[in-house]
Amino acid sequence: MNSMFVFFDLDDTLYSRKEAFFSAVEKYFGITDFQLKNNLSTRCRIRGDEVFFDCQKGLITSEQMYEYRFVQGFLDCGIQIKKEQAFDFQKVYQKDLYSLKLSKDVIEILNFTKTKFEKIGIITNGPKEHQWNKIEKLGLLEWVDKDLIIISGEHGIDKPDLKIFEIAKEKTFLSCSLQTDMCAVDFNTSIDFIFVGDSFENDIIPAHKMGWHSVWLNLYEEKKQVPEFEIKNICELKNIFLNF
Repeated sequence: MNSMFVFFDLDDTLYSRKEAFFSAVEKYFGITDFQLKNNLSTRCRIRGDEVFFDCQKGLITSEQMYEYRFVQGFLDCGIQIKKEQAFDFQKVYQKDLYSLKLSKDVIEILNFTKTKFEKIGIITNGPKEHQWNKIEKLGLLEWVDKDLIIISGEHGIDKPDLKIFEIAKEKTFLSCSLQTDMCAVDFNTSIDFIFVGDSFENDIIPAHKMGWHSVWLNLYEEKKQVPEFEIKNICELKNIFLNF
């Protein structure tokens, strides 16, 4: 039986950004209505996605991305805010992100994954320092192999580019080569990968193209033709992992 390595996406897979957003929007804007908070979270996420890659490529600054994400996201819900408010809100939101803890379900899944498979890694889009801060604050290094944490900001490549998955694969082979006398060519036929993520376009499609097993965490009830596995909640992952 081949050795199996599991890679997770970070944001909205191993923790929920929505929880931090809800907390920040209550603190800064005093908004407590659940439906409005939910709508704001959705629209700001969508607006942020529209300009994320431009920011990563250096076409716009982080401040311009924050301004667009929050000014337009709030406007989509009928609320006008100034760019200064967007910047201040980002600071509150980021502070709450760094205060998040892993859920009981995620801890249970990570414990199970660590005992069943060879190693756990992460492939995530985002700035190096920002993503590392979240990883460390969440305590993920208790389960995740530090050498198998791939952050787009460190490599200048973002998911869904297959090159970032190739980097993860190469680092896995290197990790194995330090523990075995097998040559690299053997790894191609003796190692399998599973990728778990919430973005169909950024996570599941490229993982499938790489020939990896994939598990789509479909948080928003999107209708897609799923290549392999689909779940609605992270706690469902254990039953899928039992198949391997």
